Amino acid sequence: MRPLPPEQIKRIKAIKAAKRAGKPGLGDRVASALAAVGITKERVSKALGKPCGCAKRQAKLNELGRWFGIG
Repeated sequence: MRPLPPEQIKRIKAIKAAKRAGKPGLGDRVASALAAVGITKERVSKALGKPCGCAKRQAKLNELGRWFGIG
């Protein structure tokens, strides 16, 4: 197994540090912006008639954002 390149190790450490710091990530920011215009998890679930999966999507966006240095 080959060792990870130094820039990838840096990125992984930054992601872990951001998670520990509790900074708002990309998913948190999207959720906040949508809530500001009245689109909430509850409303989406009610409109769809099933759970919206918003929390899972928010977590994925947070993870993706951290790869790009957002949050």
